[in-house]
Amino acid sequence: MCSSDLRRLSGASTGLFRLTAGSKLEMSHVDVSNFDYIRMTPSALSADGFDIGGGAAVGVMDAASSAYIIGGVFSELSANNERHSGGAFFNRGTMMLRYVTVSKSWAQNFGGCIGNEGSLTVVDSHFFRCSAMNGGAISSNGGSTTLTRSTFTSCTSIRTRDYRRDSVTETVRVPENEGGGAFFWNGADADITGCTFTSCVSYGDGGSISVRNDETGVIGIAADVNRGQSLLTITDTTIASSSADDDEIGR
Repeated sequence: MCSSDLRRLSGASTGLFRLTAGSKLEMSHVDVSNFDYIRMTPSALSADGFDIGGGAAVGVMDAASSAYIIGGVFSELSANNERHSGGAFFNRGTMMLRYVTVSKSWAQNFGGCIGNEGSLTVVDSHFFRCSAMNGGAISSNGGSTTLTRSTFTSCTSIRTRDYRRDSVTETVRVPENEGGGAFFWNGADADITGCTFTSCVSYGDGGSISVRNDETGVIGIAADVNRGQSLLTITDTTIASSSADDDEIGR
């Protein structure tokens, strides 16, 4: 187990913490900024020999590993390869965030803040101006998700992205967009309780929330959606000033 009570970390390198083989990370009261997840080296984690994870701050890379983050500010984190998901966090095991603020983080694939393929719990946390192709703040693909008393503000599901490194700016066109300005769901059960989604935008489907159904395709905001054995439940949640436009090209 690794226990961290760090104060401030910044840099422009690969991901900060990668957890494998039953590792456990506990972090509290941290300030993390300006990390990119850029790894594209051979890895046993994917069938084609490449790492398809993400998470510039924390990556939980297998089902036996876990991360618990209590209190912290995470800003300007990215997963900047088209294979990567989760600009700030990526989870294949167990991850819990509480009293966390994430801002200006992005991923070229799924989940501008969090890419989830395991068990994710987010409580009393805030997401601001985060973006990704699918799920501007959070994407859950095959994993269970619980969101409680958290806010999502000005998060975007994008079609293009200005990528800047070494003073060079390149505009990347996203070929497909399944939407979800704040949350994209295509997984096990998800429960959203007491959350607020404000001014979220999707240049695809679902200004705030997009649901992928294997039989019906992508639909927009929905509550109590039964997807085979999976259920998305939304309770006591506010969605305001959000929009979706599948025909526009946006940032």
